[in-house]
Amino acid sequence: MPADAQQRAADGIRKAQELFKLDTLPQKIGFGDMRGAYGMYSETTRTLTLSRTRCKDPEEAFSAMIYELTHYYDHVSGHVAGTVYKQALKELGLRANSREASNLLILLIGDGYRKEEQAHEALAYAVEKSLKGTSNRLAAKIFEIITR
Repeated sequence: MPADAQQRAADGIRKAQELFKLDTLPQKIGFGDMRGAYGMYSETTRTLTLSRTRCKDPEEAFSAMIYELTHYYDHVSGHVAGTVYKQALKELGLRANSREASNLLILLIGDGYRKEEQAHEALAYAVEKSLKGTSNRLAAKIFEIITR
């Protein structure tokens, strides 16, 4: 891996520790060969792996690290994503099954996720996109709630 990509991945770790006040990290963090994904966090093995090929760009490495560490945070904090998502919708004055909520969610995460994965993906994408400055109002509200 290029040194600058490794450095930005390390910056992502430090930023996530600061945001989520993480005392611990996954048991193993590294780069590996992956197909079609930027990274992966495994709850069963508590390992975080970023793609060697897709994360050669330093900013991609940073974003992927933040995204995957958000999944880690969700896991170690007892899967708060559902609660945070519902709270965000409530604070935005949206019903979960409204067209506007659905459109905001699709703009945030896309439409390829199962219903039970949506809140977890919304949390991870909200943090990543808020840090990149590309969030919509749902992502901004989720980020605001998670960082209070």
